[in-house]
Amino acid sequence: MSENFFINYSAQETRVAVVEQGKVSKFYIERALSKGLTGNIFLGKVIRILPDIQSAFIDIGEEKAGFLNIIDIKESKINGSNHLLSIEKLVTVNQEIIVQVIKDPIGKKGARLSTQISLAGRYLVFLPQNLYFISISQKIENNIKRERILLMLKNILPKNKYGGFIARTISEDASKNEILRDLSYLTNIWNNIYKRSKTSNSPNQLHSDISLLQKILRDLAFEKTNKIYVDSEKVFLNLKNFAQKFIPNISEKINLYVDDKPLFDFYNIEDKICQILAKKVNLKSGGNIIIEETESMITIDVNTGSLVSGNSHEDIILKTNLEAAEEITRQVRLRNLGGIIIIDFVDMEDINNQISVLNELKKKF
Repeated sequence: MSENFFINYSAQETRVAVVEQGKVSKFYIERALSKGLTGNIFLGKVIRILPDIQSAFIDIGEEKAGFLNIIDIKESKINGSNHLLSIEKLVTVNQEIIVQVIKDPIGKKGARLSTQISLAGRYLVFLPQNLYFISISQKIENNIKRERILLMLKNILPKNKYGGFIARTISEDASKNEILRDLSYLTNIWNNIYKRSKTSNSPNQLHSDISLLQKILRDLAFEKTNKIYVDSEKVFLNLKNFAQKFIPNISEKINLYVDDKPLFDFYNIEDKICQILAKKVNLKSGGNIIIEETESMITIDVNTGSLVSGNSHEDIILKTNLEAAEEITRQVRLRNLGGIIIIDFVDMEDINNQISVLNELKKKF
């Protein structure tokens, strides 16, 4: 199935819709005043240690100090076991430390940090502080393809240097030159980060992750991608340049949209987005799901609507829950939801029906 990308840019926000078979399958939005920090790397300074919860606050130069838990400290495990050292043995007040944001600030909470640096390319993920190792994505299930990519990586990757490498799913059909290009890109990024960390004073930002649009090209644009429409010449040229360097087979699919009618209106995307991002989402059966987002979690409530009252008609309730499971997984992707998600399905008495709904949810995710 082919898919088209539509990129609507303004000074205030950037929106991206991925349309497959006439439906919006993915939707992303990034606002200029609230760009995330996830993926950015900082030289921070430890300002407070909390032994009771085995955590520390790190000044990274942002409005709120970042939060570093012991489980996110690379050296926290004893000799590779599951036993953790005490955080007082790992960090000290005023210590300078390289950290990466793994979760954006929410409300009064600062960014969540990790000392395990991870740099993603199109085909590889590079863990520069690890000892040399190669791992293959579990999503590559074909054993012949796994062996091919493993052998190629062993012949390409520098064995006498630092760094762990994880082959991403898309690497299963990658060529040697594509892997080499990715390797050069990632190692150059880390070398620059490391040099800056040695010549900078904390707090200081050492690296800014690539933009939302570049990530979308890197991670989502494949052979099945038909066209990529962009309504800004500036963004069009930027993405063209990025694609030509790192994913040249995608570059020719990027098109500048110049019609007077807004891009999302011309392709009837605006109305579809309004429908899919509403708090209440209707199901085919007549039921609905209600999505609530809070600082600490996301709750999703499944309702049968006017179909049934109480807990009767088990077959109708099962049908509603199965539809809800499929729609919920779609909504999680569309809204880019993460963190703790609690789903309240309609109660079912039959244990087999409960298992069926759980399996449907797992399958769709």
